[in-house]
Amino acid sequence: MLQTTLASWNFPEYKKHNRNLLWYALVFSLAAGLLAYAILSINYLFAVFIILTGAVLILRHKNKPLTLKCQIKPAGLSLGKRFYAYGDLDSFWLIYQPPEVKSLYFSFKSKAKMRLSIPLGNQNPVKIREILLKFLPEDLTKEEEPLSETFARAAKL
Repeated sequence: MLQTTLASWNFPEYKKHNRNLLWYALVFSLAAGLLAYAILSINYLFAVFIILTGAVLILRHKNKPLTLKCQIKPAGLSLGKRFYAYGDLDSFWLIYQPPEVKSLYFSFKSKAKMRLSIPLGNQNPVKIREILLKFLPEDLTKEEEPLSETFARAAKL
């Protein structure tokens, strides 16, 4: 049975930042310092973590982000190949502070799951809010972008 799509848009899996030589020099210096500290303090697990983090950053830089499709449907949210039923979601909230922050967030009923963040792109946040209010409560206590996302954006991660 096909479901009606109430709203739909595409967005990149992650934002590809333009980084200059200074950014790479700072990150390499920080990684080298942390790696030296890990080795000197005989913390090899931390050293492996630093190396793996560097490898992930390099791979993300070399690869183009996938384009994901978000679809809001009467039964839930379709995000790429994943489907999230409204019964699994606790609430939603919007942070709309253009041009930097235009995001839709979902919290899960299961506290073991992290929040879900979806860039709105050129979507009308009022329209998205009206659609979602039919299915989920809005968390009006959240008025700012999560600190982790603010840091990631500022650090161009």
